[in-house]
Amino acid sequence: NVFDPRLANDLEPYRSLVLATDVIAQTALSNEVITPGVTRAMDIKWFFEESVAELGVGGKPWFEIHVAVQRFDPETGTMIPYVHPAPDDLIFQQGDIIHLDCGFDYLGFASDWQKVAYILREGEQTVPQGLRTALSNANLVHEAFASESRPGMTGWEATLAIARKLEGVDFLPSLYSHAIGYHGHALGPSINARDMDLSSPTYGYSRSTGPEGDSYLRDGAYRSIEFSATTAVPEYDGGTVTIPMEDDAYLTTNGYIYFRPYQT
Repeated sequence: NVFDPRLANDLEPYRSLVLATDVIAQTALSNEVITPGVTRAMDIKWFFEESVAELGVGGKPWFEIHVAVQRFDPETGTMIPYVHPAPDDLIFQQGDIIHLDCGFDYLGFASDWQKVAYILREGEQTVPQGLRTALSNANLVHEAFASESRPGMTGWEATLAIARKLEGVDFLPSLYSHAIGYHGHALGPSINARDMDLSSPTYGYSRSTGPEGDSYLRDGAYRSIEFSATTAVPEYDGGTVTIPMEDDAYLTTNGYIYFRPYQT
C-alpha cells in the first residue's frame, strides 16, 4: 500500500519526469547528436547523462545507460549479430538500427525508457517499409498491453490476456513488465514471458514457472510496459529485426494510460 499504487499528487511530477526522459532520449537519437561514421555508442550515453545532470536537483541515471545496434550488411546479405550493449567505441554507420535503454531518478521518482532510431542510407528518403512494419508490429504489442490489462489481475492472468490478443500475429513478441515509481524496479507483480511459444495453450509458461501468480495489478499503479517484437524484414533478405520498447504508464479500470505517446 505504500509503494503501489502512487498517490494522486504524484501524477504530475511523474509526468514531468517521463516528459524529460522522452525529450532527452529523442534528442540523443537525432541528427543533433548522431553523425554516421563519427558518433560512438559512448557519445550517446554521455549526452544522455550530461542532459540529466543539467536538470539539477540530483537527477542521475539509476542504471548504466545501454546503447545497442542492429546492422544489415548488403554486400553479404546477412544481419550482423545484434550487439547489446554495443561496445563504447562502436561507431554508428548508415543503415544502423539504434536502440537506447535509459532512465533516471528525478524528483524522488524513477523512469525506465527504451526507444529505437534508424540512420538513413545514402539515397534513402524514408525508413524502409520492412522496418516500418516492424515498428507497427511493436505497436500491436503496445495495444495489447493497454487494452487487455485490468486491476485485479495477477501478473500471470495479465500475461495470458495479452498473449491471447496477439495470437495469429506474424512476428515474435516477448513480454515483460514491472512496477515503477519511487524505484526503477518497484514492488508489484511482474510479467515475464520473454520466450513466448504462441503455439502452446499457456504460451510455454505455467503458473509456477511463469510470471507471478500471487500478487495483483492495482488501479492507479505505475508500470513499465516493456517488450520486444521480432519481425522478418524483406529488405534484409528475410533477416529479423528486433524492436525493443519500454514506456511508463498507469493502470485504470479501462486499461493502461501512457504518460507519453509511444513511438510510432
